[in-house]
Amino acid sequence: MALVLGVAAGVPVLPRGAAEEPPAGGALRGRLLFGGPPPQPERVEVNKDVDVCGPLQLEDDTLLVAEDGGLANAVIWLDVRSSGREPAASALEKGAEAVVLDNVDCRFEPHVVLLRTGQTLKITNSDPIAHQATAFLNRNIPFNESVPAGSPPVERTLEKPELLPLPVTCPIHPWMKAHLFVLDHPYMTATGPDGRFAIRGLPPGEWTFRLWHEKAGFLKGEEVQGDAPAGWDGAKLTVTVTEGGTVDLGEVKLQPAAFE
Repeated sequence: MALVLGVAAGVPVLPRGAAEEPPAGGALRGRLLFGGPPPQPERVEVNKDVDVCGPLQLEDDTLLVAEDGGLANAVIWLDVRSSGREPAASALEKGAEAVVLDNVDCRFEPHVVLLRTGQTLKITNSDPIAHQATAFLNRNIPFNESVPAGSPPVERTLEKPELLPLPVTCPIHPWMKAHLFVLDHPYMTATGPDGRFAIRGLPPGEWTFRLWHEKAGFLKGEEVQGDAPAGWDGAKLTVTVTEGGTVDLGEVKLQPAAFE
């Protein structure tokens, strides 16, 4: 069963930096919560470039949960294969603006990189030490790029959509990890530090979405505390999008066992 909920399109739940006026189409929004006490990240072992990275007191960023339970870095996207159809051809145009993956403070930033096919991935290094960016890809050619301190950006273009987010690591600094997700359409996002997300400009109709987190894998309806939103069956969330309407999942608490 698909979930249909009409809400004024101008409700202010946009991610930081999003446009004030909504694009044409509909929207999907919600907030993902960790359904238990927030886990405390463990300190990582800094065993390389200790003089630069050691004073930063780095912590494991695999599972980041806000004090009020907001789950960061979960990825939500429209799954064309499960939906059984593709968006209009205009939505499949290649992304124009480059996406930056930076090495800063002995971390990758951002932690989740969302990239369109044909869009340029620009790997930069803001640190005073050398880094590497190694991507283990399935449908695209994997890469292993060195980015010395002060070097110009390294640019890569990926031409095929991936089935799920895939890891990017730095072999020099083993605690560093990000995830890269490549799709051939723009209908994807990641939760912010407070667990909120919004995908706007969705074409009207029935669509199936996937929700994923690096610690849990695909998030499933049966992992929700209490009643899951209507249309969430297993690892697939099917909703009906209306022109100018918003499908609002509300606050969704996920069982801590899903992240073990």
